[in-house]
Formats: sequence, C-alpha cells, structure tokens
Amino acid sequence: MEYLTNFSMIIGGLILLVIGGELIVKGAVGIALNFNISTVIIGLTIVSIGTSAPEIMVSINAALTNHPDIAIGNIVGSNISNILLVLGTSALFYPIIIDKKLITRDLPFLIILTFLIILLCWTGKILSIFEGVILITCLISYILYTIKYSTPKTIMSQSEHEDYDKDLKDIEKEIHEIEEEIKEEELVKMKNSKAVIFIALSLLCLGTGAEILVDGAANLARFFGIKESIIGLTIVAIGSSAPELATCVVAAYRKHADIVAGNIIGSNLFNIMAGLSIASIITPVEVSDEFVYYDNWIMLIATCIFSLIVFYKHKVTRIAGLWFVILYVTYIISKFLNI
Repeated sequence: MEYLTNFSMIIGGLILLVIGGELIVKGAVGIALNFNISTVIIGLTIVSIGTSAPEIMVSINAALTNHPDIAIGNIVGSNISNILLVLGTSALFYPIIIDKKLITRDLPFLIILTFLIILLCWTGKILSIFEGVILITCLISYILYTIKYSTPKTIMSQSEHEDYDKDLKDIEKEIHEIEEEIKEEELVKMKNSKAVIFIALSLLCLGTGAEILVDGAANLARFFGIKESIIGLTIVAIGSSAPELATCVVAAYRKHADIVAGNIIGSNLFNIMAGLSIASIITPVEVSDEFVYYDNWIMLIATCIFSLIVFYKHKVTRIAGLWFVILYVTYIISKFLNI
C-alpha cells in the first residue's frame, strides 16, 4: 500500500500546483490591471511565468531537499514532453499554425537557450549561482526585448510599417482575447486586497504542492528501485506539464491553433530561465551524467526537429504530430529499459 500513498502524494501535489498556478495568475493580473499595466506586458510576463509556476516550484523544492535529479529532470522532461507529447497530441486534433513572430523571435531564442543549458551542464556538471545569474540575465533580457519588440516605432520604412501594422493587428487580437477572458472571470473588478489574498494562497498551494510531490516522487523511486532522474523525467515532468497539455489540446480542438505554439515555446523558455536559475541560485544543483550525455541532447534534438519543421512548413501537421508522439513514447521506453 505504500506505493499507493506515494502516488496519492504525487497526484495531490499536482492538484495543488495547478490550483496555485491559476491563483497566482489571477491575483497578479488583477493587481496589474488596477495599476493600469498593459495587457501585452501582462501576457508576456505574468501569465507566462504563472503557467510555468508548477515546474519552477517543483525544481526549487527538489533542489532544496537534495533531490537534484528531480530538480533537473522536471525541467528537462517537461520541455521534452511539451514539444513531443503536448504539441504532438494537439496537432493530431488540428494542424498547428506557427505565428511569424514566434519563428523569428522566440524560437531562435529557445534554440540558443537549449544549447546554453547543454554547455553549462557539460562544463561544470554543477549548476551554481554563476550559472543561475547567467540564466536570470537571459530571462530579464528576453522580457525586455519582447516588450520592446511589441512597442511602436516612431520612424520606420514602408516594409517595416506594413510588418508593424500586421503585428499590431495580431497584438490587438491577443489583447482583445485576454480582455474577454478577464471580463468573463471578473478580474477587472478584483480589489487589491482580494488579489493579494489570491497570491498568498497561490504561494501556499505552490509551496505545499511542490513539497508533497517531490516527497512522493522520491519515495516512489526508492520503493520501486528506480532512479530519481527517471521519475523526474517522466511522472513529475508529465504531471507538471498537465496544465499545458489540457490548455493546448482544448485550444487545438477548438481550432485556436495559434495559442498552442506560443504556450509551448513560452513555457519551455520560462522553465529553463526561471526554474533552473532560481534553483541554482538558492543552492548548487549537481547534474548527473545521464543528463549531460543523454537527456539534455534529447531536449535539444526535439527542439531542433520542431524548429526545422516550423522554419520550412510554418506549421505542425497531423502526420508530424503523430511522429512527435511516437518519438516521445520511444524516449520514455528507452528511459525505463535502462533502469
């Protein structure tokens, strides 16, 4: 019965993480709107960080409780599952069209960042405060660049003006969608006191959920004699990616395919820049050889395959989605066969 208790801890932890992620987004957006902060900035920062909150908190808690394989496996495994499982499954429902801005701005940054993680892990095999500062710097730079990219230019050529007009229409569409969601949930009327309560509750849920999940995952690994890295790369990673999977599948089913790619790319970026950086700044995180020589490279290969398809086709078809899912199943089998 012990393994049932551990599974229950993992499921309970995941539920608290999902609730915490929802609450922190609602509370933060409520405060931002009360202070008249742009909805574009809200979408680029608060919402993106909020959707990655489960992965971030799990990695921080795992690092603090001396479970480095779960801390890193959660991030690496989540990024792999986001591309191969989440994107692949979503594409099976409806082909995923990739927005031009994601191809030219966000996707190259994700490729560079993935290479950077491989380099940082390869050279020292320990993620310390030095590597954490590098990743935090990347996070701040990315947010500032993205905000600047979304800001109108005073002087531009005719072609730039046409591109900007198109981007402006896309941004206005995104703003309208965000505002509609906000109105539906009555976030505009949220008082600061209520928003603060939401954030406080979210931190409680995220902290408690992360602690329960990590303890359950570590106990489960010991019970079955499985390496913690495998638990982190599979059960924990898939569980923490559950919100992205649900959101993307529903969006694809409703033919809002443009939301899917942005959600996945944004989540992967913030997983690396926020999750690993904060964890390594708080305490050094040892990187085991299987990440250095295998899993990190799988993450890079998945990112590159996705990027190549996008650069040439500008979309992920149902056939490509099927191959993504097959590759993910193959990867999971390979992990358990090497127990």
